[in-house]
Amino acid sequence: MFPDTFHKTMGEAMDEVARRRADPQGKELMTRIERSPYGGYRVRSMPADFFVDTIADGPVPISMGHVRRRWNEHVA
Repeated sequence: MFPDTFHKTMGEAMDEVARRRADPQGKELMTRIERSPYGGYRVRSMPADFFVDTIADGPVPISMGHVRRRWNEHVA
């Protein structure tokens, strides 16, 4: 699993997404770029099957915080 990373520009965030997708560990992950509340961009990754299960349970979350709580329950 990759930790969240923060980037000043969209280009840097896209480079991080490309790096994660090129990594063998990143093949099974859903990776997305979000605007960071601190300025710039945040890159997040989670298992694709977990993301699909989460959105199948209801509307797509506006914030990944909902998904993060579910993920923490999943791995606990």
